[in-house]
Amino acid sequence: IWKYFRGLVEPSEGLEWTAPGFDDAAWPPGDSGFNGRPSRDDETGTALGDQIGSFTTLYLRHVFDVESIEGIDKLLLALRFEDGIVAYLNGKEIARRNAGSPEMRLPHDALASRVLDAPRLELLAAVDSSLLVPGKNVLAIQGLVHERRSYVFLLPVLAAVLEPDEKLDGMRKPGLAKGPDGAPDLALAAYRSARLFERAGKIDEALV
Repeated sequence: IWKYFRGLVEPSEGLEWTAPGFDDAAWPPGDSGFNGRPSRDDETGTALGDQIGSFTTLYLRHVFDVESIEGIDKLLLALRFEDGIVAYLNGKEIARRNAGSPEMRLPHDALASRVLDAPRLELLAAVDSSLLVPGKNVLAIQGLVHERRSYVFLLPVLAAVLEPDEKLDGMRKPGLAKGPDGAPDLALAAYRSARLFERAGKIDEALV
């Protein structure tokens, strides 16, 4: 379950909302993906029918526990979104698209920079695994629309790529690890596996 905050005002004075210790008890819970369109599709978990003409940014937080960081080789952030995003892991910026310059704090009424009416965008970014800590962690995302009549959409997944394990590797479906040319593609494998885990409700295995 995620927590979300409509960008009618600032969620905090600074970037406190991106940190694990931030109190999000007043934020409503919701399932991913978050969609501002009045009609739902198969990627919609939480519909935000009041978004158009009301707010241009949406803030998300997902707190998750990691028992041990040993054996994690790398992290991958996969996102489908409209129209811009800034993502943070434990308060540190890890990805940004169509949303200003790196490390720039965007206000609650900010707008994304992108071509209007473009289809949903996809992002796959490598994340520094040293940002993970044993215990509670938080993935935080600010989504932005291009203009006030644009719809917001956010569907994020954070996946861990584990160090090689002969037993586990033998259980994986070989097709997940192949790119369009048939060659092994670890990034694609992690992305596809994370999406399968998410759709199956196995959030712990996808991390987020």
